[in-house]
Amino acid sequence: MTINIKKSNGKRWEITEVITVIRKAEDSESTIPSNIATYRAAVRTRSNEMEAAIDGAADAAAMEALYTYTNTGTEENPVYTRPLGEWPELS
Repeated sequence: MTINIKKSNGKRWEITEVITVIRKAEDSESTIPSNIATYRAAVRTRSNEMEAAIDGAADAAAMEALYTYTNTGTEENPVYTRPLGEWPELS
């Protein structure tokens, strides 16, 4: 299961890897834009959280709960999330 999280994480990193590699190749003095650095850190954190949740699932019911959407908002303003469903967005 965690291998799928690692693959998904890698795909998200590829998006920004091209930007950072090309930028460094063109100008060795350049820095990584803050939104990209923040995004990459958020993806790394989320990946670690997901892997820990998978590793901590004691049985099939616990694993199923990781894929189950729940309302974390209110009845009037529902917000449906699941532990293994949401990745950071690049802004």
